[in-house]
Amino acid sequence: MANLNNQNYALQKELEAFIESDEAVRCGLDRKQKVNHIRNKVDDVIRRSEQEVEERILDQKHRRAHAEHSRMVVDAHERSHAAHAVRHAHVPVYEHRVVEERVPVVERVERTFEQVPAGHRYEVDQR
Repeated sequence: MANLNNQNYALQKELEAFIESDEAVRCGLDRKQKVNHIRNKVDDVIRRSEQEVEERILDQKHRRAHAEHSRMVVDAHERSHAAHAVRHAHVPVYEHRVVEERVPVVERVERTFEQVPAGHRYEVDQR
């Protein structure tokens, strides 16, 4: 009886080995399972790629918004500074004077008009 039990046990082990190898061959040949596995891999890669693209687009939008905000702040500061400079700028006032000058060659008087800042001391060029 022990001999039969040993033979039965050996046959059972051999049968299990055949079943395992058959299962391995079946998995290798099961195209549907392979296709699904490949599809899942491709879908994962596509999903990750789409996420990266969306993140880059959002990052670019944030950078553009930040740059636009910075540009607006600088423009506002420059406009404020320019307005302040205009309000406090010294605006020159001019007055008209008649300048008479003797021309020795012709011995006549020439009159010319020039603009000089108001309050500016007039100095005659003595030749």
